[in-house]
Formats: sequence, C-alpha cells, structure tokens
Amino acid sequence: MNGAKKSNTIQVYRDGNTHACSELDPIGQQYCGQHYISPATAIRTQAKLFKTYLETFNHLRPFISDYCANVLKEVICKSVFPRCTPDMANVIWFNFTSDCSKLAQACGNTPATAFMSLCDTNVYPHTYSLSTCVKPTAIAYKPGYCPPFPNQIKFPAWMLPLVSSRHTTAIAVKDNLIGSSQILPHCLDHAVTLICQSVPFCSPDGRRLLSGITKQKCISEISCLTGIAKLLFNATLDCGCFPDSDAQQESIISSQGYGKPTDVDIVPVTATNIIFSTTKKSANGNTNAAQSYPNTYYNIVVALICIMIILD
Repeated sequence: MNGAKKSNTIQVYRDGNTHACSELDPIGQQYCGQHYISPATAIRTQAKLFKTYLETFNHLRPFISDYCANVLKEVICKSVFPRCTPDMANVIWFNFTSDCSKLAQACGNTPATAFMSLCDTNVYPHTYSLSTCVKPTAIAYKPGYCPPFPNQIKFPAWMLPLVSSRHTTAIAVKDNLIGSSQILPHCLDHAVTLICQSVPFCSPDGRRLLSGITKQKCISEISCLTGIAKLLFNATLDCGCFPDSDAQQESIISSQGYGKPTDVDIVPVTATNIIFSTTKKSANGNTNAAQSYPNTYYNIVVALICIMIILD
C-alpha cells in the first residue's frame, strides 16, 4: 500500500459521535426535568448508576420530606449528568455546592444523608466544547489495577471526570474483593478492566467515539462473578452500554485506544481536529479541575445497596 507503513493495529467498534446530545429518557425527565439535555454518551454510560440512585431514592421516599426529595433530585441529576448548552456546542458540569448545603439541612437524621458523599464529587463550574478531545494526562495511574492508558488515547474533555470516576471505582472494587475466596483472580481482573475501559474514546480525527469492548464481551467476562461482586458490578455498569458486536468496526493504531489486536496496514493520520491543550482556568483560578475530579461513587453505591437491603 503506497504511503502506508506496517503498524501494530487494533480493531475497535464505533460507539456514536463526539457531538451528540439528547434528552433524558422519560424516567430521567421525571426526576431531572423535561428539557434536561445531556451528551448522549453520558446518558448511556451513566444509565446504570443513575438507576441505582433512583431505586434508592424510591426506597427512601416514604421517610423523607418533599423538600428533602426535591433537593436530593438536584444533587443526583447534577452529579450524574453534565448538561449540554442550548446550542448543543458545549457541555457544563454544574457546581451544586448550594444544593449540598440544602441537602444537609433538609435531609438531616434520615438515611438520605448517605447521598452527601456525592458532594465530594463536586467541581467548580466548567464549560467544555462538546467535541474537543484531550489526553488524560492528569489522571493518576496506579499499577496493578487499571491497564495503563495507550500513550495517544484521547477522550472528549468533558468525559475526563467519568474516566477518573471509573478508575477510582475499579481500584476500590479490586481492593475490597481481592481477598475473597468466592471470586477467581482472573475473573476479578477482567471485571476491573471492563470498569476501567468502559468510557469510549475519541477516533483519531476526533469526530467519532470508539470502544474496544462489546456488549457480548462484557456479558461473557462477568459471567464468572457471583455474590457481592456481581451485585456491585451490576449496580455501577450495564453491559448494554457497550456497542453490539455487529456494530461498525474500524482499525486504529494500538497507541490510540483499546481494542482487539489485528495485523493490517493503515494509512497514518496526518491531520485531525483534536485539540491537545487540557489546561483551562475556572473563574476561581482552578486548572484541570475535570482531570483532578475527586470520586466516591463506589463508596456511595455500597452504602445505597445496604440501605435498599435494610429497607426491603
């Protein structure tokens, strides 16, 4: 092939576009508002976590006031779903500090205070271009948990909090289950890797979202999970969020993402729409807030599962 060179390549699956926004489903609209528009990828990848929160909310509803319920909805929606601007060109992660203050007052002395952990995930308000792709350079890598990032992988900038959250969850899952005699080490490693790599990444030209995992692969690799391990995985991640095995595929250089190894010639990418700078100051002077996003999703999921078991 003229102009091409032999390279280590991988096969990946198309998982949507970087510029897509959509309304929440009817249940999401019921809780977050009729015209709450979020990136399509956030709606899909956060669906299971959102469902877990709502199931807990419904269990708690008889025990909390209307005011507590309304504040709790605000905290849940803003922590799970960033919001697209009306022109669908940008994405906003909201500051919900005031909602957290109200939550502490309105829901005090009720099990709903377990949701206060979500306040630890709060960031200063940031607005990002919906389709700007960046490297995850500020997300810490901890050997022995998530596989290292391929050195040329990029994600939409607004997704970096999700990537960081999934890595934090994966670390906590492994730390809490690694000594269990009820789960085989290779089974746990596969499940942890699925969590680590559950957020789709940008195509080389920055226009599409890609995934190296399919729904079928996810189902196969978690089939060995049992007990609390299965419960925790299913509370945070749905295999249905991954593309189907019959989705359109493409080949990319292995340094640009995760995927199934292949051996083909590809033409090197010579020009892209990717923006490499990741540093942006907020009104408060913070930089790279999205990449240093603190996460406690795993801990709150454990607490909420316990609440649902107790209330049942």
